[in-house]
Amino acid sequence: MRQTGSRPTSSRARVLALAVVIALTASACGADDSDDTSVSESPTTSQVDSAEPTSETSATTESLSLRDSLLEELPEEVHSLTEDIPDNLLQLLVDVRDQGPAELVWVDAGGEVHEGWSEAFLDDWEAITGWTVIETAPGLDLSTAAVQAQVDSGATEWDVFAILDYGTAERLALEGYWEPIDYSLFDVAALPDVAFYSDEEGNLVRGGSGGAIPSQGYYVGASDFGIVLQYNTDVFGEGSRPDSAIDFFDVEQFPGKRCAFNFAQFGGNLEFAAMANGATWDEVYDVLGTEEGLQAAFDRLDQIYDEIVWANSGADSIQFLLDGQCDLGITFNGRPALRIKQEPGLPVAITWGGSIINGGPFAIPKGAPNYDAAHSLYAFSMLPSRQCAALNAIGYGVVMNADPFPACLDDFGSEWAPQYEAAAGLADPFFFSDRPEVEEAWAEWQSGH
Repeated sequence: MRQTGSRPTSSRARVLALAVVIALTASACGADDSDDTSVSESPTTSQVDSAEPTSETSATTESLSLRDSLLEELPEEVHSLTEDIPDNLLQLLVDVRDQGPAELVWVDAGGEVHEGWSEAFLDDWEAITGWTVIETAPGLDLSTAAVQAQVDSGATEWDVFAILDYGTAERLALEGYWEPIDYSLFDVAALPDVAFYSDEEGNLVRGGSGGAIPSQGYYVGASDFGIVLQYNTDVFGEGSRPDSAIDFFDVEQFPGKRCAFNFAQFGGNLEFAAMANGATWDEVYDVLGTEEGLQAAFDRLDQIYDEIVWANSGADSIQFLLDGQCDLGITFNGRPALRIKQEPGLPVAITWGGSIINGGPFAIPKGAPNYDAAHSLYAFSMLPSRQCAALNAIGYGVVMNADPFPACLDDFGSEWAPQYEAAAGLADPFFFSDRPEVEEAWAEWQSGH
């Protein structure tokens, strides 16, 4: 049964009583001093203390008092974590804390991704609410089917779900698989034009496009990432290093085993192969949308098939390189980012040349057992400060058009966050979700080897 998140009566009563006292005080002062016009335009501090409260002053006092009353319900050691939290989100976080300690299931890709998000916002949300985040990482091939099966059966187990692409997010929103997100809890208008969010029906809307922000939606871009080429700097020294993802196919200049993802979507294999065959980025998806262009991409991969080591996850992609199973390969930028942050001496580097920028949102599955808690964590993760913390932790996140950006990015975040200008371009959010036959063709091609 979903937890409603209603606050204890005594707690709510304290807040309401405080608001009533403030209102009565303001009213009384207004009645007594209604004819007093002696307050100067630039009052001293003592005059401000004794002056008639204007409607603006009364509203500010009430707002501050409400926030102070909410902070009183949180441990003092977490107050510093709430400085940029809107009052309505702070209220929701307090409501969740008032429910008592519990567990929330967070679904992501695991490994370095979860470590980075824990550092950026999961750990602090736990401290504020007293809850515990339980991670699960079902894998790329299982996650979407699993969430649909849970919702269809009426037995949803997951609370927040990190989706890897917008096309899937939109399709499942239109089919009724996500809970609504209240957009007043964070600043959706801060999203840049490389990110997307959902309108009230579930349709994809490009960030930074202007116009009115809907009151609610079903998903918001939360994790831009790059599909990039990484390489071992001990193997490829100065003057002999790859500078483009297309170098993946150049076995003469860059010999050795190369790692690639064993899936079509998110792996970049087909897009990189199409570019290696001469397509410009603007032509890639048109080319792959034809039977001839798709077959030509498979033929290009056939030419180096014996040199490829197949990885089934982002964690594998970096570990295989560190283990020496391959000397270069395709990865997601956050995977080597966190490993290098933890161990600065690792012989690993990436190139943004020819890379693909992709992105994905978070969503709350329909019937999530802890909707209020999930809602509060979702909104907390989308605060600009938390997105900046994510970029500084792992290189995944959204570079928002709001304070504290861009000054909040440290050297690591500036280096490892998606480099839009150096990349080939943004992934088509609908190509793979609209064409399941492409994944079927990939599986058939692999089975033929």
